[in-house]
Amino acid sequence: MHRVETTMTWVKRLMKFCPVASISMELVRFDTQLIQNPEIKGYRVSTG
Repeated sequence: MHRVETTMTWVKRLMKFCPVASISMELVRFDTQLIQNPEIKGYRVSTG
């Protein structure tokens, strides 16, 4: 919800300078380690 509220705050600020007809927001999570090293496959979880 915080991301949506922050985005709306910035849109309201921008609307003072130019019209905003529509907003599209995509909320996704991505693995930055995989982007930096595409050779990574799967994961391991240490249990003890």
